[in-house]
Amino acid sequence: MGQKDTSQVIGCIYDAAKAGADWGPALNEIANLARAETAWMVLSMPRLDFNAVVAPRSDPEIIADYQRHWWQKDPTLETTKPTPVGMITSLDFTGRDRFLSSEFHNEFWRRSGHSAERLAANLICEEGAGASIGIQPARRHDDTTTKVPILPKPLLYWFRM
Repeated sequence: MGQKDTSQVIGCIYDAAKAGADWGPALNEIANLARAETAWMVLSMPRLDFNAVVAPRSDPEIIADYQRHWWQKDPTLETTKPTPVGMITSLDFTGRDRFLSSEFHNEFWRRSGHSAERLAANLICEEGAGASIGIQPARRHDDTTTKVPILPKPLLYWFRM
C-alpha cells in the first residue's frame, strides 16, 4: 500500500462525488486499500422515514431489508449520529455488549454475513439527518480482540473532511 494506491483511491472518491456518479467503485477501492472486507455509505433522514445504502459487496437482499425496516433499530446509528463530522468511531463507541445483545444484531445483522466491528465516520450531520461512511473486517475476524485494519493517514484525512 503506497502513495500511488492512496492517490488512486482519492481520485475514485473525487469521481464518485461528481453529480450522479456511482459510489460503488470508490467504496470497493477504500475497502481494498484498508484491507477490509467491505466499505459502505449510509444516508438516513428519520424525519422523512428515508434511508439509502451503498454497499457494493453486500447482499442486495440484506441491504433492502435494512432500508425497509432495520435501519430504525440500528444502535450504531443512534450512538454515532451526534458525533462530529469526521470523528472515527468503532463498535466500542456504541458498546460491543449493547450491540451484540440488541434485537438489530440478533434478528438481523448476525445473518448479514458482515462483521459487527467497524470503523465509521459521519460525512454530514444536519437537522437529524446524516450520512456516514465505514469499513468492516471479514466476519471470521470478528471477536473481542480483532479490530478493523487501520486506514492509511492520507485516507483518514478524507474521512475527516
